[in-house]
Amino acid sequence: MPANLPVEYFKLEREYWKASSKKEKIKILQQMIAVIPKHKGSEHLIGDLKRRISKLKEELRKEEKRKKSLARRVGIKKEGAAQVCLVGYPNSGKSYLMNKLCNTNLQSTEIPFETSEPAVGTMFYKGIKIQLVEIPSVYDGFFEKKKIYV
Repeated sequence: MPANLPVEYFKLEREYWKASSKKEKIKILQQMIAVIPKHKGSEHLIGDLKRRISKLKEELRKEEKRKKSLARRVGIKKEGAAQVCLVGYPNSGKSYLMNKLCNTNLQSTEIPFETSEPAVGTMFYKGIKIQLVEIPSVYDGFFEKKKIYV
């Protein structure tokens, strides 16, 4: 059966195919449903548009979930034969050791908690490349912080 669609529907359809973001597409699809005359000939078309909307909303929900899970993690890609993490209390010499072994230029002062983010360096031992990662200082209540670098 013909749906007898108005001109506004076709304008919105062109906008839909030009739209780049999923939120914009959802908005346009909802407008398309609003301008379609409601009768027996347009039932399948309305069902198809609603199906597209639900699919786009599901994709948006999955993307947001993925972004949230990635935001919680701090990952350091392994390079070389091994990845060794230096963990310890404040002023225990982690930065000094990194500077000597990896020829890095990390701040090494008397001030506790100088390192706020993991620092990465590479050392060579008998021709083998080993990655060193300096983890921020560990202390009582460390795991209650918002950013956990473990």
